[in-house]
Amino acid sequence: MSQRARERIAKAQRMTASLLATLTFFFTTIQAKVEALALALAPENEAAVHQQLIPAIYLERVADRSSRADVRHALHQLSHRLLESLRRSDSVFAMLDDTTREEIERVASEGADLFQRSSSCVEGRNG
Repeated sequence: MSQRARERIAKAQRMTASLLATLTFFFTTIQAKVEALALALAPENEAAVHQQLIPAIYLERVADRSSRADVRHALHQLSHRLLESLRRSDSVFAMLDDTTREEIERVASEGADLFQRSSSCVEGRNG
């Protein structure tokens, strides 16, 4: 391997611990926020928050910042697909009252913003 390749591997190894710490921080914080909603969330609702709602909101945020129209469009479509399934009348959220749904969406929005802020240090020109 060339010297440059070895330097890049060494840098990646150094960054791995920081990336792992960032992900651990994010998931621990999100879990605590979602667990604070425990009275309102059945296990299937909690799973939907983690697997659909937070990712959909995050994708919306990323799409809005994208400079390429094709990427923006694809991310918006994916986000809308995730949100559509949560808004159907037979979804796990359909039986919740409006106040509870709004609170869940607020927490999910905070989670998406938290990931955006906590991961910004590892994103960038090579991200």
